Amino acid sequence: MKNKWLLFKKSINDLNDPKLKDSEIKKKWSTIEKDYKNFKPNHLIGFLKVLSKNKITTKSCVLDHGCGNGLTLFFLALNGYQNIWGIDINSSKSFDARMRSCNKVFKVILKSKKNRIQVYNGKKIPFKSEFFNFIFSQQVIEHVKDNLLNNYLSEERRTLSKDGVVLHQIPHRLGPYEGHTNRWIIHWFPKNIHHYLLKNEEQKLLVVKKALFLKWPWQLKFHFKKYFNQVDNVSFLRLKYNVSSREYSKKERVIRKFLIFTFNLPVLGKIFTTSLSIFFQLEILAKK
Repeated sequence: MKNKWLLFKKSINDLNDPKLKDSEIKKKWSTIEKDYKNFKPNHLIGFLKVLSKNKITTKSCVLDHGCGNGLTLFFLALNGYQNIWGIDINSSKSFDARMRSCNKVFKVILKSKKNRIQVYNGKKIPFKSEFFNFIFSQQVIEHVKDNLLNNYLSEERRTLSKDGVVLHQIPHRLGPYEGHTNRWIIHWFPKNIHHYLLKNEEQKLLVVKKALFLKWPWQLKFHFKKYFNQVDNVSFLRLKYNVSSREYSKKERVIRKFLIFTFNLPVLGKIFTTSLSIFFQLEILAKK
């Protein structure tokens, strides 16, 4: 079985070919809708459960805060969401080209004249107060500098509706494996030791110094509680469900299946889930 998420990504990349005519975009999108009907990626299990539990419907106004290549927005469009938006601080030529192609496609498949993705200054979200019912961010906050984090969250609060929901998926320092450097444990050490252990890997060291600002999970919850009245760790939502695709390596699937079995044990499963979920990617659900 092939990694269906990677296949979906490739299909969306093909859809974003700037040479395509509107009629060709419609045809390709129709094929994607058929091929990925009822598709539920493993890494979005918690995401999908938050949508259903909090009554985020296809009519809700949704923001991807730090949308990158817009892939999750296309997944939402695949599931019937129309009022979707994305912003990012990336001002590179490659991102500008991707943004323009995404906006062209969204205008066709959503039958809208508005650009759905835009670059912003990283400080003020370019939408009016209480505009969104749902704001989400996937693996973005670990790249937000400390002096900008409070502003990042306060702007989410400003633009979130009174009954809205915020969901963040955040790698953190307590996770034993660090995906940006592909190293285990070393990010647990003080910064100077962490840097020393990467001294022979210049590119990884540059990422750690300039673009990676991992925090402990309790630090992250503290920041969220400054701006939101209800802040919950909902990482457990995705931990009890089986791994059915090739989104993980063979070794990762074996480990995941063992953990899933453990998390589903009667009585003990709840204890294991509560105690071990803190070592997985943090998923914070926040409300005003």
